[in-house]
Amino acid sequence: MLSFYQGRSVFVAVFCLLLFVLFVRNRSSPSSSFRLPHRSRSPLGSIGNDTLGFQKVFFINAPWRIDRKDSVSLATAHSRIKFDWVDGVNGSALHEKVYPPPGRYRTVLPEKRGQWRAHMNAIWEIVQYNVTTALILEDDADWDVRIRQQLSELSHGIRRLPALIKRSETHQHTPDEPNEQLSPTALVKASTITLSSASRLTIPPPNPYGLNWDLLWLGHCSTDLSPPSPHSPDRIMFPDDPTVPSPNELHDNFSTLYPPHTRLVHRTNTTRCTTAYAVTQSGARKLLYQYGIRDFSQPFDEAVSGWCDGTARGVSVEARGLCMGVSPPVFGEWDDGKEGVGELKRDDEAEGQGQGKAMKRRARVEWSVRDNLEVLVRGDEVEGWQQ
Repeated sequence: MLSFYQGRSVFVAVFCLLLFVLFVRNRSSPSSSFRLPHRSRSPLGSIGNDTLGFQKVFFINAPWRIDRKDSVSLATAHSRIKFDWVDGVNGSALHEKVYPPPGRYRTVLPEKRGQWRAHMNAIWEIVQYNVTTALILEDDADWDVRIRQQLSELSHGIRRLPALIKRSETHQHTPDEPNEQLSPTALVKASTITLSSASRLTIPPPNPYGLNWDLLWLGHCSTDLSPPSPHSPDRIMFPDDPTVPSPNELHDNFSTLYPPHTRLVHRTNTTRCTTAYAVTQSGARKLLYQYGIRDFSQPFDEAVSGWCDGTARGVSVEARGLCMGVSPPVFGEWDDGKEGVGELKRDDEAEGQGQGKAMKRRARVEWSVRDNLEVLVRGDEVEGWQQ
């Protein structure tokens, strides 16, 4: 019979052996779980829900592109995103009476007419059912596996930016201040504020992005920054964001103006591609009137950009929409490698890329959900962006 001390020695030996086995196993076996090196400094709040903090999410998909429907369904399932489908439209099948007068639509290619009507149908749904905020995505949209962390961080700047924009606009109408010869670097610094860490620790409200804006461009091909506003900053900077690709992978104009791994929230300017954007109820009503009733004479993304910039037909700078953009965007365009992807869209496509050029695979998305569906389905580790 073992004495008390002998029994305790055996117990300690067995316990140490178990610890050693577990250590060796963890060191030798490959990881099968995805670990996030970037933890949001902001509480997720309602952004953690299944609509990313918006009331509704819509995906536009041509019914005959079942392949993309399958891909979107898998990607959203793994990202826990609940959404509604909006059918794409064949532009060649549209009756001429559906277009706003006086027939300027004839200057737009049929495939772009279909894109316009598909987006207008999504916007009509938002107006018809009085949706407070909605995110609209095209079926080639891609996003990072850390999308909620990204949006949680950005939401604090998105809520604050409209007030900065209005203050900047008011300042533009005041008497000119002494003309200061500022360098480009100094102009950028004076036009931008950095959100403090303390302000990002607050729990987002039920409407985490606020409601005092019209359109939020979260996925685009390109955009320019609005003119510098050194006396009243109207850009918000998020530095040291590990989800932002390295500068050599970015082709945005601002990537040389700001430090690496910086993301901005700013007023949009000459934006292209409607890969992903959100609208408020107010913004949806304005868009439905402007492009459902008043005018349609150019591709949808160019039209919306003009409405945001105050250069659209019948829209003055004072009456333009309050449109904000995120740069680099948090939603990119996914190239599935099939012939014709990235070219000007044909009649059978609902989405449009605006430029007619192939986008780089996983463009602007570090850890792509769409490009990692196979490993996500297997439950393996997600691979990062590699050349």
